[in-house]
This record gives sequence, C-alpha cells and structure tokens, in this order.
Amino acid sequence: MARSFTRVELALRRAVVEIAGEKPITEVTVAEVCRRADATRDSFYRFAASPADLLAMYLYDDHDVTTVTPSRLPEGGINRELAPATRILIEHVQRNVQIYRNALAPRLPLELREALLRRLETVLNAHAREFPETLPNIQGKRPDAMAINVLVQHASNGVVGALEGLVAADGLHDTEHAMAMLHAATAPCWLAFDRQEP
Repeated sequence: MARSFTRVELALRRAVVEIAGEKPITEVTVAEVCRRADATRDSFYRFAASPADLLAMYLYDDHDVTTVTPSRLPEGGINRELAPATRILIEHVQRNVQIYRNALAPRLPLELREALLRRLETVLNAHAREFPETLPNIQGKRPDAMAINVLVQHASNGVVGALEGLVAADGLHDTEHAMAMLHAATAPCWLAFDRQEP
C-alpha cells in the first residue's frame, strides 16, 4: 500500500520535480527547493539529505513494478513475463524524460541510478526466486546466491546504461521500439516468456 505524504513533503517533492525539469539536479540547492515549496530548511532535512536524494525518492515511487513481478499463478500456470515491468520502466522514463535528460552528464547521478536499480533488482530477484530453472548453469552447477546476485547486478546495471543511451539519443518516443531494444540487449535467462512448467 502506498504511504501517505504530509503537505510539506508533497510540496517539497513537487518543487524538486519542477526544478529538476528545468536544470540538472546537481545544480539544484536546498534553498531553491525550499523557496519553491514555501518550506523551511529544517523541514527539508526531515525528509531528505539533498535535492538529488529527494528527487530519487519521487522517481522510485513513480516506477512501481511490484504488481507485475513474475509469479506462479494460482491455477498452476506461470507468469514469466518481464515485458510488463519493462513497459512500466519505459513509461516512467518517458514521463520524466526531461528530468533524466537534464541529469545526464554523461551518466545519471548515483541517487537517480540507485532509484532505478532498486526497482530492477526487485523484479529480477523475484524472477530468480520463482524460476531458478531459467538461470544458466555456471561451470556445470546451478547458480548459488553469489552467482544470482552477479546475474541480477549485470542485468540491472545494463538496463540502466541502456536507458541512459535511449535518453541521450532521444529514443523514447516509440514505447514498443524502446522495449524491443531493451529486450534485444537482455540475456535470454530473463526473457523466458510464456513458457509452461514441464
């Protein structure tokens, strides 16, 4: 269930989103956000350590994939489909493309990358837990926890890098094409769509 926000926190979040749509988040100051939100510095620091931190919280909340993580269906079928999560990701970046475009220098700041990575890791870890049989053997053995973490980190960081490339190239106008490019660059073990258990 989504948490509720106080009036001041909502005002601060709106302010940082507006300003980050106008200029790079690395150039945004706490004083500027507080002026736009009509809030005090003390209020700001109750919610975030920096403007980038506050913006990352908004971006994380705007990119909620928890309802589409891969799962086994009650009637015994399987939803291995990662395409819904990819679509949510692309649509999130499209909604916030000016923020992301302004933030590229040439990579996203750590706080913004982390907001994306946390959501991607959630989906991929859920996939690995539910469908370990789709993951590749490593030197003839099933992947252990460390190997799964490496696979998840490789995939999630690769997707964020691809998104940076799409934002920089203004390549997000066509959702289906953007999804196809991400899927083309994704390892097959994450793309076991619509297969049934033996």
